[in-house]
Amino acid sequence: SSEGSYNTYNYTWSATPSAGSGLVGGETGASIGFTPDAPGTYVYTVTANDPVENCNTSSNITVVVKELDRKST
Repeated sequence: SSEGSYNTYNYTWSATPSAGSGLVGGETGASIGFTPDAPGTYVYTVTANDPVENCNTSSNITVVVKELDRKST
């Protein structure tokens, strides 16, 4: 057991669909920034890997991006 140890985790990010999601591929790190460039519903997934214990866990979030209302006044 590694209870009390300080493991280093590797994080990877993905989006479905990837087109328009703002992710370009290969994003890593516990926290990233991105801006979707097309309206739609995206499911973003972050996966954390503990290489010492050889285990993974993932979490998803769904983001709905709406088109801007560009009516002139």
